[in-house]
Amino acid sequence: MHTHIWGQPSVFLFWGLGIAVGIAGCVGLARRDGFSIRQALPLAISIGFIFLLGTKIHAWFADPRPFLSRGWYTTMMVGFHFPGGVILTGLTAPFLFRFFRVPALRFLDTIVPMLGFSIAIARIGCFLNGCCFGVACAYPWGMRFPRGSSAFRYNALAGQLEPDRLTTIPLHPLQLYFSLAGLALGLFLLWMRKRRRFEGELVLWGLVFWAWSKVAIESLRDPALMPVTPHLFETGIAIAIISSLGLIASYWRNRTVPA
Repeated sequence: MHTHIWGQPSVFLFWGLGIAVGIAGCVGLARRDGFSIRQALPLAISIGFIFLLGTKIHAWFADPRPFLSRGWYTTMMVGFHFPGGVILTGLTAPFLFRFFRVPALRFLDTIVPMLGFSIAIARIGCFLNGCCFGVACAYPWGMRFPRGSSAFRYNALAGQLEPDRLTTIPLHPLQLYFSLAGLALGLFLLWMRKRRRFEGELVLWGLVFWAWSKVAIESLRDPALMPVTPHLFETGIAIAIISSLGLIASYWRNRTVPA
C-alpha cells in the first residue's frame, strides 16, 4: 500500500484525479450532445462540488466522531458517503439547472456515464490508503493490508491479529470491487447512450446500477469494525428501491414511445 504519494494522501490525489477526469469527460460528452463549453464546464464543476459536499455531510451525520478528533485538512481528505452526494444533488438540481438555464434531464443523461469512471479512479486511492476494506476473505483474491493502514488498525483493535503481525488477515478488497463496479457502470451507460428512449433514462439506470451494486458490496463490510455501516447500508437500500421504482414507472409511462 502507498498511503502517501509525493507527500500527499493517495486517497486525496486519486479522488482529485477522478474529479478532474470526470469534469473533462462531462464537458467532452456535453459538447457532442450540443451543449457549449460555457454551459457544460461551470455546471459540471457545480454538480461535482455539490455531490462531494453531500458525501461529507452524510459522513458527518453518520458518525461525527472522526471529524471532531481530526484537523481540518485530514477531515476534508477522508469520509465520503455516496448516498449523501445523491441526496444533496437531487435536492439542489432544480435550482441549479434553472440558474444555468440548461435542460436538467438531458444534461444529466449526457454526463452521468462519467460518474462511473470517476468512481473507478477515486477508489484506487482508497485501495492504496488501505481504507474501505471488507470482512475476512477465504478466496484467492483476498488482500492483506500492511501495518499502518486503516485495515490493520481495525483488525488489531478487534483482536484479530497477533502482536508481531505485519499484515492483516486476508480481507475482501471492497475498494477494488467499487472500482470495477464504477468502470462497469461507465461502460454500460456509454452503451446505453444511443439506445435511450426518454430523457432521464440514463440517470435512472445509473442510480439503479450503482445503488444495488453498492448495497451488494457494502454487505461485505464488518459492522463490528465499521459502526456507520448499518446507516450507510440502509440509505443505500432506500436509494436503490426508489430509483428502481422510478425506472419501472418511467418505462411504463413511456412504453408507447418509439425507440
